[in-house]
Amino acid sequence: MSNRRYVVMIDQPRDVSDEQMAEYIKLAIANWGAGVSPPPPDSPFFDLDVLSVTAVHKAHKD
Repeated sequence: MSNRRYVVMIDQPRDVSDEQMAEYIKLAIANWGAGVSPPPPDSPFFDLDVLSVTAVHKAHKD
């Protein structure tokens, strides 16, 4: 497993529950690079506001 971790802060749309948001993010990450099309323009997920992306490098422990 990679020792790289990323923290992504997203401004959650008001009309999306925490469970929906978590499921959408999980599916989006799982399908990166698989040619999956983005959500339709009328989806609350279409225009997510990504506030920041931070790379966190952890030291490998033996």
